[in-house]
Amino acid sequence: MRNGEIADHFDEIAVLYELDGAIVHRVVAYRNAAKAIREAGVSVEELARAGRAAELAGVGKTIAEKIDALLEGGTIPSADKLKAKIPAGLVEITRIPGLGAKRVRILHDQLGVASIDDLRTAVEAGRLADVPGFGPKAEENVRAALAADDAGEGGGRYILSTALAVGEEIVEGLRPHATRVDLAGSARRRADSCKDLDVVAATADAAALAQAFAGLDVIDEVLSSGPAGARAVTHSGLPVDLRVVPEEAFGNLLQHFTGSGRHNEALRTEAVRRGLHVSEYGIADDESGQTHAFTTEEEVYEHLGMRWVPPELRENRGELAAAREGRLPELVELGDIRGDLHMHTVASDGKNTIEEMAEA
Repeated sequence: MRNGEIADHFDEIAVLYELDGAIVHRVVAYRNAAKAIREAGVSVEELARAGRAAELAGVGKTIAEKIDALLEGGTIPSADKLKAKIPAGLVEITRIPGLGAKRVRILHDQLGVASIDDLRTAVEAGRLADVPGFGPKAEENVRAALAADDAGEGGGRYILSTALAVGEEIVEGLRPHATRVDLAGSARRRADSCKDLDVVAATADAAALAQAFAGLDVIDEVLSSGPAGARAVTHSGLPVDLRVVPEEAFGNLLQHFTGSGRHNEALRTEAVRRGLHVSEYGIADDESGQTHAFTTEEEVYEHLGMRWVPPELRENRGELAAAREGRLPELVELGDIRGDLHMHTVASDGKNTIEEMAEA
């Protein structure tokens, strides 16, 4: 059983406990365990079968015993007891962005919502707007989230921190075997969540790079491999695409696979107006028939008459016009941050209300 599958069970227990009104510390303990399992760079199943699961931070004796039970019987007894008490549809609803267990419980108590279909009916009838703590804006957000779920855009995603940790481990593991290597895709754009990871590399020895990729601790299974790259799955279940290119075209490939799709589509449209065609292989000039390959992204954008666009801005929200006109915004860097304020209220494990904290 992959780490991601094991972690999903413990995330589910956390949700079940929260729906059941358990104390915050119990919910947090299961969430922390799920996070530790999902982000582990080795097989948690192998650790558990060796009696070493408790070596993971956030996994104590009790959690380790539940992992053993899951691996042996396919279920966790404490989760089964909770499932007998709580409508199965409530857990499913918590997977809709913006609807955590507490809000789902409110909808269940106030409107009798017990499934995705119940939620959809309530939204279509405009009933969420009148529920305390929701309102018209929240109802519209839920409506949009349901539409995305219907379109298949919501499932199978990993939060950025999880995906980024895995991606950076892969990049560092490949660095000794590549002349250039970098993360691409939604992780490089720092999207909130990622369905998979894209890694772009340049090397003089593609076979050695593929072998190094397959041998990384974080990789569970290599699905395919060849001179142009490889596809694999990590222990957490996160798919990874490694794409290999000659160094002289590294900039083109990195730009292409960083995306987003909307940004690249707009870039291609802009290029056509200039008599050019953009692809991952280079920029083709219609008049001369020549294809220009570039080692850096900066050269790609410069060839199209633009400043380099930071990955975080590549969502087709006016960034290409800003790049042409030299008015791209400066992004906030780590050095710009002067402090971090984090407080808990009585809504969780704090001792004061928001109002009391504001007055203080």
